[in-house]
Amino acid sequence: MVTTLHTTGPALTLPRRVERKYVLPQPRTPGAAAWLRHACRPAPEYATGAVSSCYFDTPNFDSYYESADGALSKGKVRLRWYDAWPASGSPGGGTDADAELPAFLELKCRQGAESWKRRLPLTLPRDGGAPHPALPGPGQLTELLARLGYSAPGALRPAALVRYRRRRFVEPVTGARVSLDHDVTVSAPWMRRAPPLRFDEAVVEIKGQDEDALPRRLAALGRFAQPWSANSKYAAAVEALDLVPGQ
Repeated sequence: MVTTLHTTGPALTLPRRVERKYVLPQPRTPGAAAWLRHACRPAPEYATGAVSSCYFDTPNFDSYYESADGALSKGKVRLRWYDAWPASGSPGGGTDADAELPAFLELKCRQGAESWKRRLPLTLPRDGGAPHPALPGPGQLTELLARLGYSAPGALRPAALVRYRRRRFVEPVTGARVSLDHDVTVSAPWMRRAPPLRFDEAVVEIKGQDEDALPRRLAALGRFAQPWSANSKYAAAVEALDLVPGQ
């Protein structure tokens, strides 16, 4: 069956930014959240919420190996949606009860510590009681990616579904965006794998323009979280779900 989907706007290129990621044990999440509330301001929009990302990859898992091998230049394709959508100022303005789900098809590229992405807003039909919306087929995905100016190295298919709770903050001096991602679960429902697996780690992500140093107000972050600049939720999901043969 062909999935009926609708694009709701033009493809957009988001500004380049430097990303830093800090991994901490899941039990430290409440303490990290309290500290971030002291050091930062809650984001003016979407301060809390849930994020779901369906990552696509080739049958040879080219995108996974770029992350796992620490390639300097890498990219990934994902379909991302959220647990809520504002009633105004957004396509659809829907709720979980609506038949269509607002989403973004994203091409995320990374060169060293610097990353940027192009995204295409669209709506997808909900797939009954499934843990994900109805996904675009291979031909539709290729067509949509062409609108992002991207030609995949091979046929893409769904690889891993990653879900987590996110708390968003803004560092008031530099304007850096800070997020705390926790309660991370991964699954591959289209492969009839085991029930979703839950990670025992959370991640703090800092996104800004400064390549040299953390904002001073966030310097204490290294005292309770371990820096891991190569952290990739998608690569961790592939490994946890044992998706790569002979891995």
